[in-house]
Amino acid sequence: HLGRCYGYDQEIIKPKEHSFQEGLICLEVSDGTLYLGLEDNTIQVWSPKGDHLHTLEGHTQCVTCIEIGPNGTVYSGSRDGTIRIWSSEGEHLRTLKVNITIRCVAVGLDGSVYLGSYDKKIRIWSPEGEYFCILEDPFNIVSCLVVGPDGNLYSGSYYGVINLWSPKGEHLHTFEKHTSWVSCIAVGPDNKLYSGSYNNIFVWSKKKPSRILDGHTHQVRNILVGSDGMIYSDSYVIRIWSPNGEHLHTLKTNTKGRRFGVGSDGTLYAFNNGRLMVW
Repeated sequence: HLGRCYGYDQEIIKPKEHSFQEGLICLEVSDGTLYLGLEDNTIQVWSPKGDHLHTLEGHTQCVTCIEIGPNGTVYSGSRDGTIRIWSSEGEHLRTLKVNITIRCVAVGLDGSVYLGSYDKKIRIWSPEGEYFCILEDPFNIVSCLVVGPDGNLYSGSYYGVINLWSPKGEHLHTFEKHTSWVSCIAVGPDNKLYSGSYNNIFVWSKKKPSRILDGHTHQVRNILVGSDGMIYSDSYVIRIWSPNGEHLHTLKTNTKGRRFGVGSDGTLYAFNNGRLMVW
């Protein structure tokens, strides 16, 4: 661990075997291991020290999203219309085919797979890979998905609303307050909901916004909540907030989207201009 939310001593780690000057689309962190989804259709797996561990190959178009499920299982979505499932050691286990561009993927507590796409639908597979059902988003394109600690599914839309679903697809509630599209959602360990839109983040309590976190000047592309309740948000800069919403620090990283991650120990990783930055 190289720093906490005060101080931020930055270490630049240069990849030892490969250079990523361009082409990184998404980054996911699990137990200190980094998974990098690239435009060259591969997933590069790296240690926290910048050592290349292995490469996951099989997609025929660029990787758009990566999620880590139960037991460290890796789920990768691609523009080739497939979700590929890998063991934590990198063994390919299964491929789910949908033949549409994949916008976002979420993984349930039991290993169920949820897929959001541009056709306003959410597709669900059982943990065994059996196609379960399709949910119709009543509003617009599904922009983001996340599963909360209670197993319920949250979906954000381009219409500015968030829908809450049971693990089996029953619609439970609609959150409405955003005036722009909902670009990212996070659920904290206390089951508190955070949603990002243009310039700000809504913090929800009892299905209503209880606080707005201001300060971003662009669309908020990603929100992460650490196990300690710390909040991290990205829109070309990464802003760090205390669990009660106090702004603590701004990191000028020029990242956007899913190009940063937070380890279980609070270590922050961001990828920019071919460099891996660690705090």
